[in-house]
Amino acid sequence: MKKTANIFIVHDKKVLLFHRDNKPSIPDPDRWGFVGGEVEKGETFLEGLKREIKEEIDLKIENPIRLGKTIISGWGENVFYFAKISSEKVKKIKLGNEGQEVKFFSFEEIGKIKLTEGLSWYFNNFNSGFKKLIEEGEVNKLALGFNKEDKLFVNLSDMRQ
Repeated sequence: MKKTANIFIVHDKKVLLFHRDNKPSIPDPDRWGFVGGEVEKGETFLEGLKREIKEEIDLKIENPIRLGKTIISGWGENVFYFAKISSEKVKKIKLGNEGQEVKFFSFEEIGKIKLTEGLSWYFNNFNSGFKKLIEEGEVNKLALGFNKEDKLFVNLSDMRQ
């Protein structure tokens, strides 16, 4: 089973997304998704996230807020984090050795771009929580789909429809 970690990085009422490489050999080629990725063996979710952030956008985020864990039957687990960053941090963002580009998007712009399968499902199902997180910095775990134990249970087949 896979283990991944992703982060909502927000600045000025926009969220940072990562444009994946256009290689047929990778999942969701040429689509926009969250910064983050697979957690390596021996890493915690947070350690994996920090490594992925460094690799993808060459940034260090000290204390991201853990939003919750999505448990996807037939696939694995993903932990979502959240961080608001300063203008100074935004200036330090630079694309690492994978991906085509990174860019901040408003909530309205997100609905107009080609998203990864998981982000598209998440955006469509929890857009009110997602919108408040982006535009107001409000962390409402229930509106983001997480239960009282900070978990969200999903069937892989539901995400692929």
